[in-house]
Amino acid sequence: MVSSIGLLSFVVKDGKRMYFSLAMIFFSFNILAEDNEAKPLWEIGIITAGFVTPEYPASDKQHFNPIVVPYFVYRGEILRIENGSAKAVVVENESFELDISFNGSFNASSNEASLRQNMPDLDYLFEVGPQLIIPLASFEFENNSKGKLFFNGKLRGAFATDLSSIDHKGYVFQPELAYEHSNLLDNRLVYRIKIAPTWVTEELNDYFYQVDSEYVTENRPLYNAEKGYVGTSIMTNLDYQITEAVKLFSFVKFDFHSGAKNSESPLFAAKQTHAFGIGISWRLKTE
Repeated sequence: MVSSIGLLSFVVKDGKRMYFSLAMIFFSFNILAEDNEAKPLWEIGIITAGFVTPEYPASDKQHFNPIVVPYFVYRGEILRIENGSAKAVVVENESFELDISFNGSFNASSNEASLRQNMPDLDYLFEVGPQLIIPLASFEFENNSKGKLFFNGKLRGAFATDLSSIDHKGYVFQPELAYEHSNLLDNRLVYRIKIAPTWVTEELNDYFYQVDSEYVTENRPLYNAEKGYVGTSIMTNLDYQITEAVKLFSFVKFDFHSGAKNSESPLFAAKQTHAFGIGISWRLKTE
């Protein structure tokens, strides 16, 4: 979601927190489809990683989220699960790509250390909706490295789940300008950077920032959240192919919330937040 890194994995209980998945991990960073004919149709493996992420957009609290999960890559003509994204391709040509994409984010407990103390916990969020990818420019450099610049327009429905039920939480609109540079310094190194402002509907902002009368305290006044701008994120990530089967990946993400529609909410605590993570994937089988 708008607050950062998403995860889908096997259910594991850890005190009051839980992590869940479908054997794939979502980094909220979708790139144009690569030449699938030059790569195996599918591969499976294991990912081990650690993430530090905010509890929700503009939260002043962060969580460390360690994971060990299987992953699955599939490079079909319509369904593709690759490069940190899962998508169903609707239309693809040299001018644009239209597909269905997915994203998700961690849950957060409203414990004593949180501004949300005694309020409902924030459940896992997942998003699904169309995205339009438009290539803007391609670059070739003297060292044989290559770059590509593209626009990615995303419109997704957001849903919250505690693993027993699912509730619709509104919509997310996120235009994105992204750049990818392959063979950077080394033919095994890929660098990516993107900038993406985010707007959401009132229902999702209510979920993060609204304070109803039953949750009012001396330090937490009544607040009615509104639809609108949430913030702008800048994210960079590096992939390094250590061996044919082992890849190191990392990311750093900064979110800037100045000018956010609900900055007056008592639950709005930070004008700038960050997230980061590092992990290794091992490819076990391919075909």
